[in-house]
Amino acid sequence: MGTESVVLEVLEGGPGNGNWKPLHMFGDQSGVVVSGPSGGGREFADQIVRDYKLGGKLVIAKTVETGVPAPVEFNIELPFDSAVREYLSRPVNNRKSLRLRWYCGDFADTMNFQKILMYPDAKSGAKNYNRNLKDDTTNTADALRRVVGQRAPYEVELDALTHVRLGNVGILPLNKIISVGYVTEGDDCCGSNLPNDGNQDFIAVTDADGSNLPHLYWTANGGTSFTDVTMTGLTNFSAVDVVKVGDYIVVCGIGAGGGIAYAKWSLIKAGTATWTRSTNVSAGTIVNALVAVNATTIYSFGQAGAILKSTDGGRTFASIGTAVTASNFSVGAAVSIDENLIWAGASAGVLVKIQNGAPSVVTVTGIGGSAINAVAVPRSRGCEVYVGTADGNIRVSKDTGSTWAALAFDNVGVGAIDDLQFYGQRGEILFVVQTNGSSQSRIIRDHSGGKMGSDIEILGSFTNPANSVINSIAPSHYNHALTVGEVNTATGFIGKAS
Repeated sequence: MGTESVVLEVLEGGPGNGNWKPLHMFGDQSGVVVSGPSGGGREFADQIVRDYKLGGKLVIAKTVETGVPAPVEFNIELPFDSAVREYLSRPVNNRKSLRLRWYCGDFADTMNFQKILMYPDAKSGAKNYNRNLKDDTTNTADALRRVVGQRAPYEVELDALTHVRLGNVGILPLNKIISVGYVTEGDDCCGSNLPNDGNQDFIAVTDADGSNLPHLYWTANGGTSFTDVTMTGLTNFSAVDVVKVGDYIVVCGIGAGGGIAYAKWSLIKAGTATWTRSTNVSAGTIVNALVAVNATTIYSFGQAGAILKSTDGGRTFASIGTAVTASNFSVGAAVSIDENLIWAGASAGVLVKIQNGAPSVVTVTGIGGSAINAVAVPRSRGCEVYVGTADGNIRVSKDTGSTWAALAFDNVGVGAIDDLQFYGQRGEILFVVQTNGSSQSRIIRDHSGGKMGSDIEILGSFTNPANSVINSIAPSHYNHALTVGEVNTATGFIGKAS
């Protein structure tokens, strides 16, 4: 790692709490040298849950310090500088996130980079000294450099991404895509060691075709090829959301044949699946969003504030009581970390919270009557909730909906925010779908865990490769995500950010 091409940056307070700040050096010294990280065990005990929206994938909901550190260990060697020393030599218990960014010639452009290594919750390790590089002495007559030991629970590698359009797969609008790749107990649960190519299962669902039947597209190779499955039996059913629970895929839809239905995932892949409508949800019921919160429980959100709940994996649904709002819930705008806290966005600026089984309306200040198109909660930061609005804004609450703040970013307030998806053990990365007033979408990747601001990477543009509306994004890695959207040049849009 050349000293002339790397800058060390710090993020105080963890993801979502501040932009990355470069640690500037004195004189013409512009970089640092970092030893190759070793170890990689965890310094924190992981409280692991299964995310059934991701098909039972193991994820880390919370971490607690064990007192038996086994972290990523690395040393940072840098010019002797009091400001840098102050950052890196704080007490052991004072954590911050560090990152090393290979820059492309301009420190002023925070997103002008080739590669980033990120160390969430880093803290000082055992080494904390300065030595003369020429003869390994502390002779102050010579230029001193400082070596500071660091440790962190894990390492995240970010590559600069591009957003490209994949090959043609059909003539239907695609409404929702999810990653259903399964991570086993022996794998790295937060995904930081997964392959960057994103070769996992994805599922996308569509509007009804000319025969009035929706389709399901699935891929097991990160989007290289797709299998087209006609959802036979669901006449006049336009599928707008999908979740995976165990070995079952559950879809909801709108139109004259809308409602909720399910089929076995293994049989879908084998080409022999049959679709069964869920009990107590009649054909024609408009259902806009689903969220699976554990192995058996699914919530659905529909018209006029209708909320249904299933406790048998989607076979049977029942109303959870009087609707808490007359507003229609937005397509795909429901999210949860576990069964104790569920969020759903709706028209007229309404956000509904279901906490410990009790639904209530939360006022999102500052958005007027703008519809909430997207809702996201970063992993292990359960008190935070982010909403994207139809007027192109993103607002965040860090106290479970009590107070709200606006986020600033390039082209804020333009068009609409159509999807928000966090990725990472602590929600280090936020993917954003933004659509302008000409119905053209772009993808943004935020490297500050939801802070946005200047620390965003714009993947492509509104016209390249999209030039049409993107409805949904599904990340399967920090460096890989698939996107789907409306028909463009006679085919439904499918793209890849990698």
